[in-house]
Amino acid sequence: MVEISVIIDSSGSMSALSKHDIVQSVCRNLLLHENFEFKFYSWSDSVREISYLKEGLPLNSDGKSNLSELADFIQSNNSKNIILLTDGFIDKEAPQIKDLIEKLNFRLVGIGADFDSGLASRLFPKNLIAVDEDKFLFTALDLEAALDSFCTTEDV
Repeated sequence: MVEISVIIDSSGSMSALSKHDIVQSVCRNLLLHENFEFKFYSWSDSVREISYLKEGLPLNSDGKSNLSELADFIQSNNSKNIILLTDGFIDKEAPQIKDLIEKLNFRLVGIGADFDSGLASRLFPKNLIAVDEDKFLFTALDLEAALDSFCTTEDV
């Protein structure tokens, strides 16, 4: 079983354009996959674990997406497989996050019609994006491809 940490952007911008509904749908879809064990986290000013309830994930959108907090969480988290669900509206850069991401199986899933794809160039080292952007950056519709990219023949 492959363990994946799903980090959900819960900043203020995620409250617009039905992004909560998209996130709920994506997470319900994730749970249909038996080869994976998911842990869900909410991220804005801090990162905290949240539980998937019968009615879905308890999502609130407030604050700003703090990349330094995300970097600290990634560094202290034991998971090597991470999916970040975000609309890409993040204020600051955190250079240390690029070094961390390069060492992990990190996938960025864009949420919403207004997804800021420029986020990829701010998060991922330029050499990774230039070589194989479709290995790291997905839309909510490409969720299956994002999950498949975590698997090896030994995992399934």
